[in-house]
Amino acid sequence: MRRLPFLTKSDRRALLFLEWILILGIIALWIRTIHKPASQEAILADSLSSNPASLYSDHMSSTTHKSRSGRLRKESSFYVPESIETFPFDPNTADSTQLLRLGLAPWQVRAIYKYRSMHGRYHTPEDFKRLPGMTMELWTRLSPYIRIGEQFRYLDDSDIAFHRQDHRFSSSSKSHDSSFQAEKVKESNQATLSDTLHREPVKDEISPNDEDTHGKAKSSSPYGIGRMEKVIKYPHGTVVDANLADTTELKKIPQIGSYRAKKIVDYREALGGFVKVEQVMESCEMPYDVFEWFCVSEVPLRRLNVNKLTLRQLMRHPYISFYQARAIVEYRKGYGDIKNQDQLLLLNEFTEEDVNRLSSYLEF
Repeated sequence: MRRLPFLTKSDRRALLFLEWILILGIIALWIRTIHKPASQEAILADSLSSNPASLYSDHMSSTTHKSRSGRLRKESSFYVPESIETFPFDPNTADSTQLLRLGLAPWQVRAIYKYRSMHGRYHTPEDFKRLPGMTMELWTRLSPYIRIGEQFRYLDDSDIAFHRQDHRFSSSSKSHDSSFQAEKVKESNQATLSDTLHREPVKDEISPNDEDTHGKAKSSSPYGIGRMEKVIKYPHGTVVDANLADTTELKKIPQIGSYRAKKIVDYREALGGFVKVEQVMESCEMPYDVFEWFCVSEVPLRRLNVNKLTLRQLMRHPYISFYQARAIVEYRKGYGDIKNQDQLLLLNEFTEEDVNRLSSYLEF
């Protein structure tokens, strides 16, 4: 201390005190190593020889660790109930009380319940052997008492043969019943057929709902006897106005049935009217020779006011896409109303062909 002249007298006393504490600590550790108590293994051996049950439940059961919340808690590593029982049990249906009575630890019971909740099943006693924490002593004691329910077992060859035989028997009985019922239905149908043949003929009626795309007649009876319905097609050279014809008239054109007639009418309504015959072919796929059956008359068209309609209303027109409708709405917000078709050509979304096709349906 005298070699440190830059320290005050009180600082030297504090350092001297710390030196003495360090020396005393070293001496205490040296004394502890000399007088070391008996090893833990020796203590456990003596305790086991004196009272093994109490040691198993008191000493080996408690291990201290931290939970998720950070608090220290004690949980038994080995659970030993007050009295262990052995009785037949099914690991697929046994409740927690039964499992604890068998000597399983609470965490093992939780593992079984978790396995069941994930639709796990014990199909054989050996499956229960994979339980976490299973020891040979526990398995030797419990394995003779494991009873797997029939609904959880795998089928063996004898069970499969039995089920096949039972299925054949049930199938044969069902086929016998069905054949008997079929004979009865056949007799009743023959009686109905004979009555129908002796009835007076009924005048044919035309119904657009029972006509196929080729204009062939469809029968309302499963035996082809009854009211025969037929749509009379137009002769070659007939011309139909695409702007005025309804579905009934369109179905009289060869190669046009209910589906194509409805498509043409729906497309005409969405478009606002046809300007030329080629637009009829845009409604759906049709043979090209159908083109010669149509003509287009001058009728008032439904026009679109591009300065008043919303984006959704503009999109409903077959000739305006989403991007084109959005471009029109954004142009109106930034520059005001659109005056003529030339302003549409300023938008990148419109080509000259698009504007020419829309010219008959636009108003400003």
